[in-house]
Amino acid sequence: MRIHNIYSDENGETHFRDIDIEMSQVGPDGTTSKRLPATGVYFRTTPADWFFDWHPATRRQYVINLYIRCAKPNYG
Repeated sequence: MRIHNIYSDENGETHFRDIDIEMSQVGPDGTTSKRLPATGVYFRTTPADWFFDWHPATRRQYVINLYIRCAKPNYG
């Protein structure tokens, strides 16, 4: 799996890079990577029109945007 990484160097300049994540553990729920270290997880919801301009991050972050549309099935 390839992920996109946005980071800043020691001079505060922003860079983009791709990081390959090795998918190594196969099981009944699919293939996963090894566990990566983390110190915490935040979840956030935002309004549809929310905008937060580019800014220096205070720490390393992985941002995963989920957009889920679900239709209620009509049984009967």
